[in-house]
Amino acid sequence: MPHRDSLEDYFSSHTVDWTLQFLERRWGLTLVSFLALKAQEPLFRLQQDIAKTVVGKEDNQLLTSREYVEFHDIEHIHGTHFVLTESQPNGPVRVSDTIRGDPLQMLLQIEKAAADVGPIEVEATRLEIFNVFILLCGECVDVNKNRQKLLTELNRTLMGTFGVKPRPFENDPGKFGEMHFTLGVIKRSPPKGYSDLKERLNEIPIEKTRFTLDRMSLVHHRHNSLKPPHEGIINFTLGSSSAATLDQMYSQLHMR
Repeated sequence: MPHRDSLEDYFSSHTVDWTLQFLERRWGLTLVSFLALKAQEPLFRLQQDIAKTVVGKEDNQLLTSREYVEFHDIEHIHGTHFVLTESQPNGPVRVSDTIRGDPLQMLLQIEKAAADVGPIEVEATRLEIFNVFILLCGECVDVNKNRQKLLTELNRTLMGTFGVKPRPFENDPGKFGEMHFTLGVIKRSPPKGYSDLKERLNEIPIEKTRFTLDRMSLVHHRHNSLKPPHEGIINFTLGSSSAATLDQMYSQLHMR
């Protein structure tokens, strides 16, 4: 039997489960920054280049390529800072099951951490494929190292008091200056095989794209991809205190 260059040749059932978690409804709490409007256009062009790589020079490339790649809508592309709760498929987040201590005090610590740092400057420089995920990767380049300060403070205040268990790279200071943005997920074997796609994606020229993240959002999401509608969301301006009260912020999350 000839060798098949397909997703099944590369991924275990565990990784297939990751893909399902990306596509199905799953609730959780995550701190992210969505892209500002002026950063969306170059990333949309990059998605078009990826689509061309997947299906070749066809009409409606972005539409045709969706048979193989589930692209994020450009306005929902985000960089994740901190995952507060592991996502679950069984409905909205319950405070008593996920957060130790007073959730209002947790919001106070998050608001303070956001207010004490300035905007984050990111320079995106390369495409990577991690399992089924197509990532745009880069580094934080602002001289004040604002993301490093933000994650240091979030780790200090959230882990012990509220029982938050960040992912390994979210509490590794050596990784605080790195960010990635998921552009899409490979859901079917592409026409010329996975290996070919991976090699050709590495050949896409990436013009260095620098953009500013001036807000951070606490999202009570219904999908790991953070596509809307959300269960709830709070927006924080980096470098500024929130005008909303803690009770107002908490009500916006719609937690049980």
